[in-house]
Amino acid sequence: WERVDYTDMGPLEAPATRAAATSPRVIAWVETPSNPLLKVTNVVEVARRVRAATGDAAEAVVVVDATWLTPALVRPIQLGADLVVHSTTKYLGGHSDQ
Repeated sequence: WERVDYTDMGPLEAPATRAAATSPRVIAWVETPSNPLLKVTNVVEVARRVRAATGDAAEAVVVVDATWLTPALVRPIQLGADLVVHSTTKYLGGHSDQ
């Protein structure tokens, strides 16, 4: 890729969300619940809107950082995500304090 643009998606209804999802290649990175505010993002709706806006699933990737909920409590792949990130080290060693 020649460039990377970052857009804080904010609410799903925001014009920036719609505009960002129309880029030729999209990686939608979602942290849910967010840190530190613990806002929950509707992964199903994000995946649907990104794919609808790009029109090509191969050009759109939805990545979910679900560290707060762990795989025991959320399974983003089943909600439409393509990739999932969980930070095991936060649960095993705290925040680099061991």
